[in-house]
Amino acid sequence: MTDLVTITGIAVGGDGVGRLSDGRVVFVPRTVPGDRIRLRPESLQRHRNFARAEVGEIAEAGAGRVAPPCPHYVHDHCGGCQLQHLAYDEQLKAKRMLVGDSLRRIGKLKVEDPEVVEALEEWRYRSKISMAVKTTVGLHPYDRPNFVFPLADCHITDFRLMALWRELRGRLALLPQPLTRLTLRLDRDERRHVIAESAGEPWLDANPGMGMLTRRWAVEQLGDLRGQTVWDLYGGIGDTAALLVAGGANVVSVDADEKAVSWARGRLPAVRFIAARAEDVLPSLPPPHAVVVNPPQAGLHWDVSLRLTSEPVPRLVYISCDPATLARDLQRLNVNYEVTAVRAFDLFPQTAHVETVAVMEAA
Repeated sequence: MTDLVTITGIAVGGDGVGRLSDGRVVFVPRTVPGDRIRLRPESLQRHRNFARAEVGEIAEAGAGRVAPPCPHYVHDHCGGCQLQHLAYDEQLKAKRMLVGDSLRRIGKLKVEDPEVVEALEEWRYRSKISMAVKTTVGLHPYDRPNFVFPLADCHITDFRLMALWRELRGRLALLPQPLTRLTLRLDRDERRHVIAESAGEPWLDANPGMGMLTRRWAVEQLGDLRGQTVWDLYGGIGDTAALLVAGGANVVSVDADEKAVSWARGRLPAVRFIAARAEDVLPSLPPPHAVVVNPPQAGLHWDVSLRLTSEPVPRLVYISCDPATLARDLQRLNVNYEVTAVRAFDLFPQTAHVETVAVMEAA
């Protein structure tokens, strides 16, 4: 065994962070702040400025360590969750620090760690689960991403979907073959669906209740929108647009996914929906009073950032699924905007994922 390593924090992705005797930062999955551990020597991978390793022995457990309830998390090293071994209040603390650190270190912003709105449910909140199909059907271990272990139950997925999975397991031969992915989801009427091959609609919330809380707070930050033109960029199926319209705004919603836009048009005839990449159509849009952006993990396209900074709007709200790209984009936007509020939302308890909303006003 190696020398003792003390875990001092949680990194993006959920790994614990410590230091080796040579001063290098080491990332260790399934550890918590306060753990004093010995590493498995054969797992230690040294890089120039950091290292990665697995736990060999927990000499002293941190105060936030708890017993994970999911057997797959413990025995199969399921990669779907990263923080089941960490008490929920400590998960929130870690996410608050992750967002704040990203905004200060990457974004160069003078902000405090933001409030994190805790989840409505810590377990059984997911309305969608996507499984890999090989010789068995299930999920991937975090340390063997090409392997698939057979799924018996997922503790963060809705009971109704797990009941559907138990019904389906003995009837997989009835599904189209060959099959590489299988997705189960609840639709908006909470009916159960099986989707073969496709991962399902990526623009449907996996945690609808928390998704609505996030969007509602974001839209409230825009103030009185009656009669005002608002851009809803990366708008998906129009969930944010629906809230904007309810507030009296004239909404232009843009998304590159034609299927999402087609669905949105059927829901909200009062909104002007455009199926295109945001960076391609901004020059043709009417000048906005406010803008909401909700980009994918990669963040804003450079041309979108350039347009928003060259012609600032009174208020801009950024909904982000990645603290690092949010921080990068806020630094770019900070040329002509000031960050006035930041709030994080825990859409996915037991995982390292955190959603963040940043509010900006023209400087």
